[in-house]
Amino acid sequence: MKTFATIMMGLLLPSIGVAADADALSIRSELDALRAEVAEIRETLGAEKAGPKIAYDSGWGFVGQGETEWFEHGVGGEIDRYIVLCESRPGPEGPISSAGYGIDNNGDAQYGFDWHSLNDERIAVYRGTSDFGAPRIRVRIITY
Repeated sequence: MKTFATIMMGLLLPSIGVAADADALSIRSELDALRAEVAEIRETLGAEKAGPKIAYDSGWGFVGQGETEWFEHGVGGEIDRYIVLCESRPGPEGPISSAGYGIDNNGDAQYGFDWHSLNDERIAVYRGTSDFGAPRIRVRIITY
């Protein structure tokens, strides 16, 4: 194993005009190989650190009471690597929230909304038959 001093000598001597011997050239080629390996590792880690990204945003759509709307997302890939966000708002300018997420069955009345039937191309959103707070729905899919 070469010492740090030997490696540095092999790098510095040629740069100041001293002829490099075979050992110094060998050290330089080893360093070049290590640099390439470090660059490859950094690139791989960089890709992994990119983290989650929003792969689909439906925009605000209308879902009628007691209706199911299908959103064609076309994300593809493994659905086990999806995070689905479903948000509502009472109107075009109303506050955005997750209020009403999940169906609340109260006798004959149903309130709220939920999503189901997710696959790698589309997702369905259902709105309860008596829901009054979530006519506008946005679906976002985050992949990681």
